[in-house]
Amino acid sequence: MISSYLKKLKNQYATGDSTENSFYKYLDELLVEYSEDKRKKKIHVTIIPKHTEAGNPDFKITDGHNRI
Repeated sequence: MISSYLKKLKNQYATGDSTENSFYKYLDELLVEYSEDKRKKKIHVTIIPKHTEAGNPDFKITDGHNRI
């Protein structure tokens, strides 16, 4: 799982045309895969969710009802 994630990051970086946001989808995939494999629970990841009173988060992770 981790080696696959790192390989995706390396390949994306190798394009030479990536920003921070270019890597978010791979973290999303890793978090979902980990949760389903280890926690036996589905999660939902929102990349760049709406502004909150705490600022501008990069991710919001929920189990469908509650923030994790």
